[in-house]
Amino acid sequence: MESQSQQQQNGSVVGTEIEQNPAQEEDKNEVVLGVEPEQQQEGEHKHDHHHKKSEPKNEGAVPSIKQYFRKWKGSGRPNHARGPAHYGVVKITKEQLNEFLWSWIGGFCGIAAVSLLHYFIFLTRNLAFVIGSFGASAVLIYGVPKSALAQPRNLIGGHFLSACVGCICKAAFVNSVGVWFAISVAVPTAIIAMQLTDTVHPPGGATALLAVLNVAETAWGGFLFIFIPALSGAVVMLLVALIVNNIPKTRSYPHYWWGNSTTL
Repeated sequence: MESQSQQQQNGSVVGTEIEQNPAQEEDKNEVVLGVEPEQQQEGEHKHDHHHKKSEPKNEGAVPSIKQYFRKWKGSGRPNHARGPAHYGVVKITKEQLNEFLWSWIGGFCGIAAVSLLHYFIFLTRNLAFVIGSFGASAVLIYGVPKSALAQPRNLIGGHFLSACVGCICKAAFVNSVGVWFAISVAVPTAIIAMQLTDTVHPPGGATALLAVLNVAETAWGGFLFIFIPALSGAVVMLLVALIVNNIPKTRSYPHYWWGNSTTL
């Protein structure tokens, strides 16, 4: 009987020890970590506070003065590395030389076409067919024909819309406010018009400006400038681009006719 009672006592003691083991293990873990629950909560609070400090502040739409002038340094790098050799003798591959040659041929043929029409046909009728913005268009459609800015939609649409904007601004503001104001309104308005219609063509800004400065063109109240030379001249340069840019195997023009810049 005594042995049975001792075994029961020993069993009860072992049972209590077993029941207390989980709590003891947790206490031991806390002791090993050396962190009390209150200290652990304080640590988590400090960590969250530090994390909140490290998060970038939600700045306004206008950058600070330091950030503003930092943008002047540029935010990217050129596509091609330009080492010391760039300022000395530049090695040109045969492919590049061929590309340069066809750019020159295209530019020559395009400007020659509008120039011949200007001097032998339109000038005799007191009409102009050559404007400065055609030179800028030649750089795009003959120099970088794969560019989205050089596609027919942009070439024709950019010159046409810009000429319309320029003529409207000329009629609205030249006599009432002044040429300076008409020019200042025409160019940015032409930019917006090209952006809204996805016909951005940088030479179009010059076309809008020239439409205001054009004093020789008086037919149709000056609105003939939209069709001659702006629209018709752009069409002639487009036809030359279609002929010349598709002669070499390395070129193909256009990339699209009525798509948009996202298709490139």
